[in-house]
Amino acid sequence: MATTSLAQRQQARALGGRPSRQAALAQPPRLSRGLASPSSGGTLPAAAVVVAGAYKRSRTMEFEGFDLRSPLPPSRDTAWLLSTAGVGDDDYYDYDEYDDGTPVPDEWDSMDPKYVNGRQVQVNRQISVAKVRVQGLDREDMGVLASDEARQIAREEGVDLVMISPDASPPVCRLVSFSKYKYEAERAVKQRQKASKGVEIKELRMRPVTEQHDYAVKLKQAQQFLQKGAKVKVAMSFSGRELRFKDQGKQLMLRFVEDLAAVGKIDGAINFKTSTFSVTMAPNK
Repeated sequence: MATTSLAQRQQARALGGRPSRQAALAQPPRLSRGLASPSSGGTLPAAAVVVAGAYKRSRTMEFEGFDLRSPLPPSRDTAWLLSTAGVGDDDYYDYDEYDDGTPVPDEWDSMDPKYVNGRQVQVNRQISVAKVRVQGLDREDMGVLASDEARQIAREEGVDLVMISPDASPPVCRLVSFSKYKYEAERAVKQRQKASKGVEIKELRMRPVTEQHDYAVKLKQAQQFLQKGAKVKVAMSFSGRELRFKDQGKQLMLRFVEDLAAVGKIDGAINFKTSTFSVTMAPNK
């Protein structure tokens, strides 16, 4: 294969291709989609390899074409790429195959098992029952249809036929992209798990005699907890000689509540009746 010149590399960069031919050759793609030479062992100008960013090889390492998985620049097509490389359209044809020439199977017909939230889900050709109840693209009821008819509708709409209720009679299927269905189902589980945990309560302890620096640290922590949606319980204990500072502690507690007013509100009432003062703050909504 011809060696790329500096000018060709610069041209490739301007055209949106990858600048390094060596990097492209170091990792040849297993799956190739694009244009290929009708005859194995053909040659292609080096500029085309640089512009395309990679090339296709058979198992015998013979050159067969180049890979177009990376998108071409806007308003460009494969004919433009061949023209830029100095190759005629008649010399190349579209292909969709593995490097050994094996046709790429249609993903829609794949029988590989698919899972959502740890449960196997039947999709498209995997659905073996004769009839299914179908939900449309907007989840409207389309009635009971033969599975083959439902699959045909799904293909025409460019989506998948996903079985969402296998235990129903007949089973219920939905016209939806499997990736979308998987995302929605997994997100719903996460939201339910989050809701079941309830509101988290963080506890902060203060002394009746607190330095300004320590007060500022506690205040910042409380603000962050409230902003994240958690409740904050502030407790102030008195022991021994500290019992003499109850009035001072009460004023400190009220000041703390006031300083949190922008992000939180009192949840319940402030307890000033025991040797431990306490108050619970809830986030503002």
